[in-house]
Amino acid sequence: MGAAEGNRRAGALRRKLADQGRNVARLSLEDETARHLEHMPDAPEAPVAAVVDAGMIDRLAARAKARVKASPRGWSLLSQVEIIALTWAVDLFLEDGEMPPPPPAHPEPTVISHV
Repeated sequence: MGAAEGNRRAGALRRKLADQGRNVARLSLEDETARHLEHMPDAPEAPVAAVVDAGMIDRLAARAKARVKASPRGWSLLSQVEIIALTWAVDLFLEDGEMPPPPPAHPEPTVISHV
């Protein structure tokens, strides 16, 4: 099929759709959505998240800190959960401050010339 035939077919399709569109009643998207939702069941209840005990996180952070200090491998020894507990403890006990300024742009290199 050439370009001319493709354009002819596309034009015929557009005319057919426009003709059919004149004979179709307009629908309100809001009304149709409301009608559709009337037949849908209610959303299920969201499960309750696990209760987090702050004392448990404190104990986990203290244990992680002790493991870091006792091991020559340091931070690489900790699990993801222990790192999260330490992060939470640090966030809890440190005061919010201002962000440090961004590092300066790359400084111009010093030109050394022996000429």
